[in-house]
Amino acid sequence: MPRLQIIIASTRPGRIGLPVGRWFEERATEHGRFDVEVVDLAEVRLPFLDEPHIRGCASTSTSTRGTGAPGSRGPTPSPS
Repeated sequence: MPRLQIIIASTRPGRIGLPVGRWFEERATEHGRFDVEVVDLAEVRLPFLDEPHIRGCASTSTSTRGTGAPGSRGPTPSPS
């Protein structure tokens, strides 16, 4: 049976992606031709999600500092 992964990408408070994703999960399950799995990024421990939500703030997390992730102050320079 084909696998269908429904990815809930929003992690913000008050997000509407979760109820929409759950609604879609019900419809896909009722269809009966898929092995349905919901992947909620709010439940997956991704390193960039442990950052404060302050625009323009430098990275405070060791998991993203120096990686080029937003707020990380760019990539870590290589030694010369």
